[in-house]
Amino acid sequence: MVDNLASHYPQADGEFFNIGLLHTALTGRDGHENYAPCALDELKAKGYDYWALGHIHKREVVCEAPLVVFPGNIQGRHIKEIGAKSVTMVTIDNGRIPEITEHELDVLRWAICQVDLSGCETVDAAYSLVRQGFEQEQVRADGMTFWRCGLF
Repeated sequence: MVDNLASHYPQADGEFFNIGLLHTALTGRDGHENYAPCALDELKAKGYDYWALGHIHKREVVCEAPLVVFPGNIQGRHIKEIGAKSVTMVTIDNGRIPEITEHELDVLRWAICQVDLSGCETVDAAYSLVRQGFEQEQVRADGMTFWRCGLF
């Protein structure tokens, strides 16, 4: 999608708390196609109180005033989505945002576990190093299941 979807959004209604939901990569993000491009200044000019953006699965607070967030996704879908996955909870009280919090919800973590086997002289030594690498990743993954091992 190369169209600027944000240009079709109406201006904010001053009598309400305005939330914009938009599937976009803004002006681009590393590793992602430039989907439905638009500029942060364009979103700000709409006057909305909060923008929840999609397309990028990595959580990112792009701007705090107004709040513009890629809230994340609940589960990594493939090896390019390594690490913890979460959602962003936005609390709204009397037309203000007093709090935003991140909540990790993933049940499986993608990880790159690199193990240097160049010093191994036996298969058992290699298995031992790989096992140690997996155990270290398991700790980093807060004890949950993780996937991916790279050997070199």
